[in-house]
Amino acid sequence: ECEGRARQKEQTLLFSPASVPALLWVDGDKIKRAVRHLLLNAFNFTPAGGVIDVSVDRVEDEVVIRVRDTGQGIDETHLPYIFEPFYKADPALQTDFGGVGLGLTVVRLIAAEHKGRINAESVPGKGSVFTLRLPIQTQI
Repeated sequence: ECEGRARQKEQTLLFSPASVPALLWVDGDKIKRAVRHLLLNAFNFTPAGGVIDVSVDRVEDEVVIRVRDTGQGIDETHLPYIFEPFYKADPALQTDFGGVGLGLTVVRLIAAEHKGRINAESVPGKGSVFTLRLPIQTQI
């Protein structure tokens, strides 16, 4: 699904798996949903010819999933609010994609449910990096 969407939008999709394995006790469907929301944002806000780079790393006692894009970016004044329900950094652009402003809220809630966290860094005109951190747990 993701490769097809990237081809359709003439974007390059890259994936870098973790070089060191880690075992996570998570709800796999929910983590997939969180990553899917991050990817949908990247696809929607990255122009044709842009790059979306997904990486998974083990950093100390966490698994770190990063979704980087070369999209339009988010102004720093909006960053503190983008994970809030119904918040749209640019409502005029969001309506083009049919979003109601809940995708990033869902990601935040799923991260919290797994004792993890999500954050975003962005430079307008250069793109964004969304980082989902999930703790490595030995049991549920």
